Amino acid sequence: MKAKIGRVIMYVRDFEGLAAWYCDTFGLKLKLSRPDARWVEVDMGRGVVLAFHGGGQPKNYQRPPQIMFEVEDVERACAERVG
Repeated sequence: MKAKIGRVIMYVRDFEGLAAWYCDTFGLKLKLSRPDARWVEVDMGRGVVLAFHGGGQPKNYQRPPQIMFEVEDVERACAERVG
């Protein structure tokens, strides 16, 4: 089954500042801003979202980036990987 990258999550201290930098530097558009949740999303185009998370736990911003893949059918994709 074909999968595509849907979202990349980066844990950072200055989630709003970094999102603004990506938007200003690369001409990207802010998709969602939730300062109360320490979460900002930037539209990278082609259905890909770059999300910045300010953490919530001490030093949570030190976590490695996460890449989320999208598939048409999750159960089928899991079965293909196992079997």
